[in-house]
Amino acid sequence: MLDLSTLESAVVCSLRSHRRNVNERGYWVDALTGESFGSRLWLLERAYLNKDTVRLAEEYCKEALEWLLQKQLIKEIQVKGEIQDARLILTILLDGKSLEYGL
Repeated sequence: MLDLSTLESAVVCSLRSHRRNVNERGYWVDALTGESFGSRLWLLERAYLNKDTVRLAEEYCKEALEWLLQKQLIKEIQVKGEIQDARLILTILLDGKSLEYGL
């Protein structure tokens, strides 16, 4: 398993890299590997903060971190989003380790 600092780095890289969405943007390495890396959270940059945006952010976060499960680096992902002080905060639980990520 990964220690917390390595896990945090993997999470930040996964969430901050832009995953390709149809033919828009995307992490350039995807073209070389044929795999998708990163998140689609960038699609929410101008979205209104409401329940639908929170739901999409949770979904995009899980999608971005799925590779950690596939590579068996972690066993479980849970994501809970909430709006705090006009910001979207994602609380991410990876094998019981809690990380917060703000948009």
